[in-house]
Amino acid sequence: MFTAMIEGVHEPAIKAGIVEQHIFEKGIRELYRTTEADGVFCYTFLKAVGNKCLLKNRYHQTINQTERRE
Repeated sequence: MFTAMIEGVHEPAIKAGIVEQHIFEKGIRELYRTTEADGVFCYTFLKAVGNKCLLKNRYHQTINQTERRE
């Protein structure tokens, strides 16, 4: 269930430039690996504070970089 939740943010995470696609997909493969007989999974809860202005600026920087590459 946890892996499915992470898979659900694949497209938005890639589009926002948070992570490269091949890295995201490697992480998903590693999460599935934890379900095997000798797999291990640990999760740490973190508290975070978001700043809408900073996130918006990061989003626009990513879009501008993407446009320059194309």
